[in-house]
Amino acid sequence: GMRAKRNYPTSEFWQLAARQGMGAVLGFDAHDPDRVADRDEILAALRFADKHGIEIIENITLKDPFFDMK
Repeated sequence: GMRAKRNYPTSEFWQLAARQGMGAVLGFDAHDPDRVADRDEILAALRFADKHGIEIIENITLKDPFFDMK
């Protein structure tokens, strides 16, 4: 939503998330592959996160839904 100046991400949401200790993963919309790793957009997202006290999660561990089934 940052690129298109939509009504998200909202400051109010991220302030609440920060107070709750939530982190965030940066993601990119692949509708325009040339912009997937746009440096300016990444820096803007990092500034937004920093402004709101949001920790950026750089590595996540995915679960194997078939291995973890019981």
